[in-house]
Amino acid sequence: MINYNPINGVEFQINKEIDLDSLFKQASIYTENGNIEAAVKLYNKILKIDDKNKKAYFLLGYCYHLTNNFYEALKYYNQVLLIDNYDVDAYNNIGLVFQELKRFKEAEKIFKLSIKIDPSNAILYNNLSVVQKLFWKLDEATQNAELAVQLDKNYLDAQINLGNCYMSLGKYDQSLQTFNKAISINSNSAAAHYNKALVLLKQGNLKNGFLEYEWRMKLDDYLTRYFSKPRLNTTNIYGKRILIHDEQGLGDTIQFSRYLRDIKDLGAYVILECHSEIAGLMQSCAGIDEVLIRKTVNDPNIDYDYYLPLLSTPLFLIANNIIHKEQSPYIIIEQKEINRWVNFFKNYNGKKIGIVWEGKKPINNAHRSCPIEEFAQLTKIKGINFFSLQTKETVRQNKNKMIEYGIIDLSDKINNMNDTAAIIKNLDLIISIDTSVAHLSGAIGQKVWTLLSSVSDWRWFDKSHKSPWYPNMRLFRQSKFGDWQSLLSEVKKELLKEFSP
Repeated sequence: MINYNPINGVEFQINKEIDLDSLFKQASIYTENGNIEAAVKLYNKILKIDDKNKKAYFLLGYCYHLTNNFYEALKYYNQVLLIDNYDVDAYNNIGLVFQELKRFKEAEKIFKLSIKIDPSNAILYNNLSVVQKLFWKLDEATQNAELAVQLDKNYLDAQINLGNCYMSLGKYDQSLQTFNKAISINSNSAAAHYNKALVLLKQGNLKNGFLEYEWRMKLDDYLTRYFSKPRLNTTNIYGKRILIHDEQGLGDTIQFSRYLRDIKDLGAYVILECHSEIAGLMQSCAGIDEVLIRKTVNDPNIDYDYYLPLLSTPLFLIANNIIHKEQSPYIIIEQKEINRWVNFFKNYNGKKIGIVWEGKKPINNAHRSCPIEEFAQLTKIKGINFFSLQTKETVRQNKNKMIEYGIIDLSDKINNMNDTAAIIKNLDLIISIDTSVAHLSGAIGQKVWTLLSSVSDWRWFDKSHKSPWYPNMRLFRQSKFGDWQSLLSEVKKELLKEFSP
């Protein structure tokens, strides 16, 4: 008989002959309660008793998987395969780990191998589809999502994934049908409603799109805020203090701040709470009386009567039959800020163009990044100076290429969005991928050409080369995913027309 106290003073009496189910049950409880360290200790104790226990190895790997200790997870999943080389669950989880590590091609191979072992497993087809979509094998991703749904028509995640595949391929009617199917499976699925919203908005159906877009606040990764005052749901706000809070990226804040003047026109005092990086810029936005820097998700220590999420402002206007009064520009940069850069740019003869080739780098933003090498063909045009508006980190990674192409680095002169805006006002044109700089240029009334992937964000709608938000913006769209070279060749032709001597 072996007596030991594995965790938290809980005593178990076991021997090699007895069933280990009670120990697995206790470890499972620890895992469910988030006490992963305790579960790990217990699984290790089990393995000391039975070092060939496949289940213990798998669940130990799963514990490390949950805590993002991916290489430890791989070690234990591989132990499972040493015991049973046909364990589909181990293969599946190894594929998921490779996906987390952004080793997408290895993940794809693992999922394909697991399907050979279990060709009727819908989960495996869906996981294969998801990873293929992450490195933009859209046709194959769609085919495998369709197979997952055929195997299990009530598989919610597969329906949502398939809807997203159709949306990426521009098959919007099929995408809507699929999201509606997902909603019929689970009417409370925030992901299904949210992604349906993206399709509706992409089609220009703003009324229904923004209504569905409210489901974003129920997504797992949404930053939940806490307010003591009620959400704005009335137009009777003369003399009331309205707190509008930002939600997403800097570009979203710039784009949706256009609606704050409409709320101001109802006689309200408008307060915008936003990220510190953009707070200075937003003080010059029409309709804003006061700007606060966001410091907490809790109720801000200020006087206000109602709050409203910034990206819910268009829905508020639509619901109350308020017609948005477009103003361009709606962010006004003070002339003294613009003048600070005049002497600097006098040193450069010819036309002056600001460029941005890269934005954020999360997995799902790969379509908003163009290799700097593709801009080389533009820099060969005589009589044009190209200025980089990229951040220091991006510049550091591309320094040699920038020198080779003659792109002038401004990163050490840019400390905030105000600096960027003032610099932009001294340039003749901005050429940018879909980033906050494109939105900033549009909002301050500067001429901007925005480069869009064939899989572009909903806000640019579909096919049109005119921006629905900024009259001074022109949209250049890929005809084939990933083909930036052809797109930049088109841009080069237009530059030669625009700025030829």
